[in-house]
Amino acid sequence: MVHVKLSDVEAALRRKGFQSEKPKGDHTYYRLYTEAGKTQVTTKVSHGAKSEDLRDELVSRMSKQLFLSKAEFVDLVTCPLSKERLVELLTERGHL
Repeated sequence: MVHVKLSDVEAALRRKGFQSEKPKGDHTYYRLYTEAGKTQVTTKVSHGAKSEDLRDELVSRMSKQLFLSKAEFVDLVTCPLSKERLVELLTERGHL
């Protein structure tokens, strides 16, 4: 079981170069921006209780949206995965 809080995910996304886009209903979309500009890499964040742990299913879904494994997603949130390494991984995988 992965323990990731929504507030930590949003803070990590902002630190790693994601910017929030206009909320749609009860969701906010985060898009990755690199030195080259806007990318197509996005994830959807539902507005729930920000202090609660995200369900494993939601962690899996967000990981897939960002083209990461669950372990890489957790590293993104907990900081071992830097923005530079994220960009490298996404480039290697053909998403940037």
